[in-house]
Amino acid sequence: MIQDSMGDVSHISTEIIEGHREVKTFGAQSYEIKRFDKVNQKNRRQRMKKLATEAISQPIIQLITVLGLSVVIYLATLPEMLETITPGSFISFVTAMFMILTPLKRLTKVNAKLQGGIAAAESIFTLLDQDPEKDTGDKTLDRATGHIEYNNVSFSYSSDSKQVLNAISFKAEPGQTIAFVGQSGSGKTTLVSLLARFYNLSSGKIKIDGIDIDALQLTDLRKQLSLVNQQIVLFNDTVANNIAYGHTDHVSNEQIVEAAKAAHAWDFIEQLPDGLATKVGQNGVLLSGGQRQRLAIARALLRDAPILILDEATASLDTEAERHIQAALETLMKKRTTLVIAHRLSTIEKADQIVVMHDGKIVEAGTHAELIAKGHQYAELHRLQFQEK
Repeated sequence: MIQDSMGDVSHISTEIIEGHREVKTFGAQSYEIKRFDKVNQKNRRQRMKKLATEAISQPIIQLITVLGLSVVIYLATLPEMLETITPGSFISFVTAMFMILTPLKRLTKVNAKLQGGIAAAESIFTLLDQDPEKDTGDKTLDRATGHIEYNNVSFSYSSDSKQVLNAISFKAEPGQTIAFVGQSGSGKTTLVSLLARFYNLSSGKIKIDGIDIDALQLTDLRKQLSLVNQQIVLFNDTVANNIAYGHTDHVSNEQIVEAAKAAHAWDFIEQLPDGLATKVGQNGVLLSGGQRQRLAIARALLRDAPILILDEATASLDTEAERHIQAALETLMKKRTTLVIAHRLSTIEKADQIVVMHDGKIVEAGTHAELIAKGHQYAELHRLQFQEK
């Protein structure tokens, strides 16, 4: 219990520190103080119970020992015992009773430490006993051409939960750009996550270059993919190491600079105190949202994978920066198959195919012009975004 309560204290402390801007903006200081005080008081009560148990255990052991000694002395002084026991035997027995007192006191402290260790070990071994990511594939793939095929793919997070994706089928030819649009919760991000085998399919097949992704080794499968996510993850390392992240081979500064320029990140990198050697802080806290996004795009550019996944890759950029990034991405997309998740329809009008999703299903697909002409769900989304009358 102490391990759990201490974990709650650490968790809430981290949330408050990392979300301090939201806390201040929404005036939630008093709420967070109460929330922290609640878990802190629980932790204090648990520790007080532990200390009280330790404090009581020693006097109880001493009392039991003294009572035992009193019984021995009483029995030894009975008239019938006085005739059979010698003074030397009596003193030896009493001395032995006193000598056992110290080890007994130590045993009470050992038990508390032992119980704490057992509780900590339980948490650790619960994590260690989790099933590792399964890699049953035995086929290798050096570099894919970029042909992707989803064949009747369905997925749910558990057997008793609602299906997130239902009978999804589409093809992407090498070099094509496939865009996915739809309301939040329609399954767009889950759809592309299945390509990297972050989850296992409930049914259906996904193939890259005609090879079932389940038959590919995970390292070879993920080597074919580059990802720029909505939630940018940067590491507390230098700008250069964040851009070159994941490369096993040596990457020169010239290659990093080239990727940064292509992602329109070089202008702000040059202005940093130490340039490429500047540390970005925990999760890039020293950079703005747009700067973090451009570093993530530079990282994807440098990886040069044949399949590119863009999950709202320009979401945090201002209009001018987005225009430059979109131009850089269009150049990049010509050489690889790109899966784009977009909410801003202006960024995907040139896609080879636009797939409209709703409630885990594909409701319509086609080019921008075709879908506008149909006048169905995509056309309605487009009208709402651009306020067409």
